[in-house]
Formats: sequence, C-alpha cells, structure tokens
Amino acid sequence: MRNEKMENVIKGTLIRMILVALAAILFDIASPKIAYAQGPIIIETPMPASVMQSPCIAGEFIKLSGKITTAIYTRTNGTTMHFTFRTITKLQGENVDLLNPKKYVLNDEDVTELNQAGATEGTQEINQVLIRQSEAPGDIDLGGFGDDFKAKTKVHFTINALGTPTASFDSITFSCM
Repeated sequence: MRNEKMENVIKGTLIRMILVALAAILFDIASPKIAYAQGPIIIETPMPASVMQSPCIAGEFIKLSGKITTAIYTRTNGTTMHFTFRTITKLQGENVDLLNPKKYVLNDEDVTELNQAGATEGTQEINQVLIRQSEAPGDIDLGGFGDDFKAKTKVHFTINALGTPTASFDSITFSCM
C-alpha cells in the first residue's frame, strides 16, 4: 500500500514536471530569444484569500493571502537546454476562530530544474513551513506534536533518449513541530 502511494506521488510529480518542461519549451520557442547575460523572467501573482485546514490541528481552518513569485531561467549550453523554475509563495493570515484568533505565516519554495540534451533529466525540491505565531509555551498540547508544519519533498527523474521514463524517489517528509 505504501509503495503504491509512493509510486502515485512519483508518477504525479513526473507528469507535472514533464508538463512544465513542455510549457517551458513552447514558451522558449514562441518568445524572442533572451541574451545569455539577461536575467530571469519574473512573474508576481497576488494570491487572494483562501481557506485551508491546518495539517497539524484537526478542525483548525486558516484563511491565508499573499503573493506568489515565479522566476524562469532558460539558457543554452551547446546542444543542452537548461530550465530552472523557482516559485516562492509567501502567505499570511489567521484562523477563522473569532473567539481565539491565531496568526499564521506560510512560506513555500518550489525549485524545478530540467536539462534536455537527447535525454531529459529533472529535479524538483519543495520546502514548505506553516508557522503559528505569537504563542506562549504550553498554549497547545497535541500529545507530543507541535502546531507548526514542515514539509520537504525531493524527486529526481530521467527520461532517456528513447522516451522511456525512469524515476528515483529521493525523499518526502512531513512533520508537526
């Protein structure tokens, strides 16, 4: 069962990374060529308020808003195309409990790197933290677990020149601290 879940995570991430690579290739083909010395393409997107459930406190709903910044780097080295997509999400807000409000901050970084030269090789790393602010020690007892959330995911894959995908699932961790 656990292996099946891991395979589904790998397959889903692999499909997402392939779609991102295809989008990058189409973007690169359709756009004017960027000189090597120029910087990345930066896209800033406001993130309107949305509600999510706390991954550490059952029944705690948090309303967060902020912005997402994406940097897209493309470069060519001979016959090899290099793509880097870096997305930084910064959100803040509070729980929806009007009687006991708590403030939260969410930081998320997603870095995807793709190299294409016959074969395609890619790595994706995602780091995320959700911190509950302004708490005195002992405010919340979760039976040895904290109310702050940390997630780290790293996936690496290779698609050979014949189009056969291979994937190496490096690590995925979630914890309440």
